[in-house]
Amino acid sequence: MGAIHNHWRPVPGRIKDYIAVPKPNGYQSLHTAVFTGDGPIVEIQFRTLEMHEFNEYGVASHHYYKSGPNAKKDPQESFAWIEQLREFQNADVSPHIYLKRLKTDFFQDRIFVFTPKGDVIDLPVGATILDFAYAVHTEIGSHAAGGKINGKFVALKSVLHSEDIVEITTNSKSRPSDKWLELCVTSTAQGRIRKFLKHKKF
Repeated sequence: MGAIHNHWRPVPGRIKDYIAVPKPNGYQSLHTAVFTGDGPIVEIQFRTLEMHEFNEYGVASHHYYKSGPNAKKDPQESFAWIEQLREFQNADVSPHIYLKRLKTDFFQDRIFVFTPKGDVIDLPVGATILDFAYAVHTEIGSHAAGGKINGKFVALKSVLHSEDIVEITTNSKSRPSDKWLELCVTSTAQGRIRKFLKHKKF
């Protein structure tokens, strides 16, 4: 990373250490973003072969490496991704929907987008403004009214792409509805919308 930063100027606040603090599904990598002169901002990721194998082949590969003779087993770290499963595992959905969510959140290709402060948000390909809002915080998602992608106002259904800078516009009168379920793809967003709608009925 030092060599990269000596060659290209880093974007302030956009270094993300997923090695020290892995993602809930076990993803590990070190990210930075750099200015390339006249070209676009480029994100560069650093990881070991073990980390790369996990990112490419998923949980099974991760546990294969962890079971090696020199592995340092930390159950809390190894199974942290299970916590994310719990959010929709007990949801009232069909097995087909459950497996679709599992595939989307854990095994689909990922994109990395930025908050205005430079924090990196990891989302699956196809994620929308609404997915982003719920990934940042439940209250932001529940009151989302729209947002900006790279400074341009867009609707909640707008699809995100890697390196987008995303800002959420909230409104205290904005509330989740059944239609919102069609505006997002992640289990986190859909699960929290369903939870809100379920409690609303009582």
